[in-house]
Amino acid sequence: MDVPVLELLRFAAANRLCVELRYQEDLHKVEPYSLRRTQRGDVVLYACEAHTAEYLAFRNKELSDVEITGQAFVPKYANELLPPSRQG
Repeated sequence: MDVPVLELLRFAAANRLCVELRYQEDLHKVEPYSLRRTQRGDVVLYACEAHTAEYLAFRNKELSDVEITGQAFVPKYANELLPPSRQG
């Protein structure tokens, strides 16, 4: 059974685990922080690149090969994928 990408991202965020993903042919290892819907209805992942700390946006439609890694991270930003009681 395949787990939907958004559920993988929520699980990774809740457990503070990095995610490896392919976006427009490039491979990224990121810390997931936020999912937002644009005015056009696209879902966008906001995440921090694990090795550069660059904050990036990824359109859900263009994500592929999403895998949760075993690499934990200490959040640099408030994580909007978690309920307020799980922050910090």
